[in-house]
Amino acid sequence: MASDPRKQQKRKERRNKRAKEKRKEGSRAYSLSHSPTALMSSNDDAPFVACVIHQHAFTQGMGSLTVCRDFGKGKLVAVVFLVDLYCLGIKNVIIQLTNPGEVKKNVARMYADEPPEQLTPAEAKKLVIGAAAYANRYGFFAHEDYERGLAIFRGVDASAATREFVFGQKGKPYYFAGPYDTPAFQHRVKETLERTAGPGGYEFTMILGRSPMDDRNAVWADDEEDEDSEGDEDGEEDEKPHVLQ
Repeated sequence: MASDPRKQQKRKERRNKRAKEKRKEGSRAYSLSHSPTALMSSNDDAPFVACVIHQHAFTQGMGSLTVCRDFGKGKLVAVVFLVDLYCLGIKNVIIQLTNPGEVKKNVARMYADEPPEQLTPAEAKKLVIGAAAYANRYGFFAHEDYERGLAIFRGVDASAATREFVFGQKGKPYYFAGPYDTPAFQHRVKETLERTAGPGGYEFTMILGRSPMDDRNAVWADDEEDEDSEGDEDGEEDEKPHVLQ
């Protein structure tokens, strides 16, 4: 006796449904294993292979902090924070899935002008949180990927760092305009400082041309950009997520 066509169709639909669910599970597992965000949330004990910052960050107010951890099987995650210690806090955050060879190449390129200063993970986390908090005090939010980037410090206790960091310059926020800061952006910064720091409570300088304090070293290059990374090489674009209160 021939099978009931309706039963055959139901069996076919069940098989298709199971196959679709398996494909989804496989895709989900692949995404998790190749997502910087997922990797950063997976292991509190992943070793740090880089934790360095431009030395001039502490003398000129701005520099790139590179933090990288090894999550095994050749999967490393690098997070680069462009830190403005004088005023704006965390101007840019780049999150990248990378590998040992790329880490060595990019660190060498980013810090080619001077040897970078080594920080402990606790010091680096303390610096990033402190810079963001200082900027927020004067009405500036950190870059939109700030919270995601902080995950690179998972399992690290910032209070373990005894080193103290100074924010602002001579007790005041100091906005040092870069070559990519548009007039409109500068105007918003000044208006915000006028409101939050008050007249005479801040310093404001416009620089024509390129400056040693710009973001030229903030870009983390890779042969293939990970879909989880939202960094941008264009300086003006870096400023757009920096919302003013």
